[in-house]
Amino acid sequence: MNRLRHSMVWFCAFLMLTASTANVSAKGKEPRKIITITYKIRKGDTLQKIAKKHRVSVKQLKRWNKGLDPTALQIGQRLRIAVVNPEWKDWKNGRKRKVAKGGKALPPSKLDAKLVKKEAAELGLELPTKKLPEAPTVAELQAEQEEAHTDTSVPVIDPDTDSLELDGQDYAVISTREQLLGLKPETKVLYVPGEGENIGSIALKFRLDPESLLFWNNLEEDQLTPTPGKPLLIQSDREKPVEKKMVPVTHRIRKGDSFQKIAKRYGVSVKQLKRWNRKVDPRRLRIGRTLTLYVASKDGVSRSYGSANRGRLHNGVPLESTTGLRVRTVANAYGTERVTRLLKGIAFDVQARWPDASAMVVGDISYKHGGRIKRHKSHQSGRDADVSFFHRGNVELPDFRGMNYETFDAPRNWYVFKTLIDLGEVEYIFIDYPLQRVLYDYAISIGYTKEDLEPILQYPRPRSMGVGIIRHVRGHNDHWHIRFKCGPLDTRCR
Repeated sequence: MNRLRHSMVWFCAFLMLTASTANVSAKGKEPRKIITITYKIRKGDTLQKIAKKHRVSVKQLKRWNKGLDPTALQIGQRLRIAVVNPEWKDWKNGRKRKVAKGGKALPPSKLDAKLVKKEAAELGLELPTKKLPEAPTVAELQAEQEEAHTDTSVPVIDPDTDSLELDGQDYAVISTREQLLGLKPETKVLYVPGEGENIGSIALKFRLDPESLLFWNNLEEDQLTPTPGKPLLIQSDREKPVEKKMVPVTHRIRKGDSFQKIAKRYGVSVKQLKRWNRKVDPRRLRIGRTLTLYVASKDGVSRSYGSANRGRLHNGVPLESTTGLRVRTVANAYGTERVTRLLKGIAFDVQARWPDASAMVVGDISYKHGGRIKRHKSHQSGRDADVSFFHRGNVELPDFRGMNYETFDAPRNWYVFKTLIDLGEVEYIFIDYPLQRVLYDYAISIGYTKEDLEPILQYPRPRSMGVGIIRHVRGHNDHWHIRFKCGPLDTRCR
C-alpha cells in the first residue's frame, strides 16, 4: 500500500512539473534554434580562430566537417558550422539582418550604425570619422546640367571651323564625343571642363583612359578635379609608354597543373617560372598555392568575339590596380580596351566626388585569350566583370563581402550603376533581388518616379521576370556582375 502511495505521489509531481514547464515555454521566449551556416576560410584563419569566433569547439568543427585536415586549410574552402540563433531572424549565407517587431526590415533612416561598426571590427578595420556626403536629388542634378549648358565661360567650338593655337601648335577644341570621333587620330584635341567635372567623368564621356589624361596634362594621381574653364588635353600624339610593361600575374595552382602547362598557358618559359618562384618545388605542387608570373602587356586592337557564354578575346588588355580600383587577380582580369577604360573611368569619378570612398575590388573579367573560365558560365569574351559593392561607412573591404539592408551603401552604388547605364554601354547588371529593393527605395527617396525606374530595375516586379537592366541572379549579394554591350570594333560579337 505504501509503495502504491509513493508511486501516486511521484506520478502527480511529474504531471505538475510537466505542466509548469509547458506554461513557461508557452508564455516565455521562443526556444533557441540551431541554424547551419557556411563559412569561407580567409587568409590567416585557423580552426581555433574560427571556433572562437562562432563560439563552438574545434572538436565540433571536425565532427561537422568529415575529413577536415586542420593542417591543410585552404583559402576559399567552405566549412559547415551549427550556430544558435536566439535573437536574430532572417539568416542568409551566415549573415545577420536585423528586423523590426513587425518582421519588416528597418528603413534607411533607421539603419543600425552599430552593425556597421561591428562588421568593420570583425575585419580589423577603422571607420572614418567624417560624415558621408549627401547625395544630390534629381532636381539638383538637372539644375547643374542646365547651368553647365548656359555657362558662357565654357566655350563650345566647332572643330571643323575653329581651333586654338598654343606654343606654336594647333589644337582642335571640342565639347562632345561625336566631334572627337570625327577627327583624325593624330589631331591634338582640347576640351574645356565645366563645373562639377573631373578626370573620371571626362574619361567616361570620351571613353578615354583616365591615366592617359593625367599623363598628357602632367597631373598627379591626386589631381582629379581640373580647373573649370582651363583647356584639358584629351587627345595627344604623346603616347603613354605602357606597351612593353611587364604585368605581374598571380596563378593559383589547380588539380592537374604542372610547370610546363602553366608556362605554356601564359606564354613564358619554365626557366622563367622557376626564377620567379624560387621557393616552389616543381615536383611538389600543392593545390591552392599561388605562383607569380610577369606577362608583357598587349598592344594592338582588342576585340570581343562571340557571346559572353561562348566567346573569345583577342588582344586582351589587363586591368591593373589604380586610383579607386583594386584588382584581385590580374591573370583573370583581361578585357577589351573599352571595358577596362570604362571600369577605370568610373573608379576615378567616384574618387573625385567622394575622396573618402573605399576602392572597388574587381574580381574576374576574362582570361588573357578569353574562353571558358572556372566558376563561371560567362566571362568568356572580355565584356563581363565582377565588382564589389560599396559598404556603408567607407569600410575598405579586402575582398567581396555579402551585403544587406544595413551595410549596403545605396547612394554610391546607385551612382555607379546609373552613370554607366546612362552611357549606353551596359547590357545587364546582375545583383541580388533584396538589394534591388534598397536601390529602389533610395531612388524614390531622391525624386525618381516608378516610371523612371521601370527600364532600370527589375524590382518590384517578380524576380522571375526578365525585365530591366539591373536583374536578379542568385549568388550576387556580395558583388555585382556587369555585362557591357558589344563595342564598335567587336564586329563578331553577339
